[in-house]
Amino acid sequence: MLLQEGNLQKTEEEARKRFHKATDGVMHEEGVFFSLGMLALENGNRALAEQWFRKAIEIKPSDRSALFNLALLLTENNRHSEALDVLQQLLQHHTGHVKGLLLLGDIYITQMENLDGAETCYQKILEVDPRNVQGLHNLCVVYLHRGHLIQAEKCFLQATDLAPNAEYIRHHLQLVRSQILKQNVPIGVTQSDLHQLKYSVR
Repeated sequence: MLLQEGNLQKTEEEARKRFHKATDGVMHEEGVFFSLGMLALENGNRALAEQWFRKAIEIKPSDRSALFNLALLLTENNRHSEALDVLQQLLQHHTGHVKGLLLLGDIYITQMENLDGAETCYQKILEVDPRNVQGLHNLCVVYLHRGHLIQAEKCFLQATDLAPNAEYIRHHLQLVRSQILKQNVPIGVTQSDLHQLKYSVR
């Protein structure tokens, strides 16, 4: 582990050799296989990383690190239905896993148009961490998707209070206010609005 965390190229091969040696005759140590998965990711071998993460999960089905990283890997490979299954397994064991909830909410919005599911994810995040800026911001985006501009404005104002230096939040607040000025009642979100309201789950 020290060799791996040293992040020196000349030690990566030695770390990999030692991890592989550690797997010889070891059938019940998920940490070894997770570390092999992370090394594979660092070396750009996604297929091998997936293999090691799945091995870690096979040994310990509740392994939060292996489950989340596998779900993230599957999402980045556009295998969203598989990622959804892995995230559901993760959240079954760890209901308040913030990064898992963020990733699940992103899949609900971008792939399934399930705003109710996404809102539930972000509300759970705020129950665990009421000052989580990313969870609050993404909840504001849900309101905007629904065309609830007044509610979205209040939400973005709250997010701005939590993160006064976050330029992207202030920008989104201005987008909402410009929509409110154009209309006397809330309207649906246009495609151009959605394009400008991309957000990260990391």
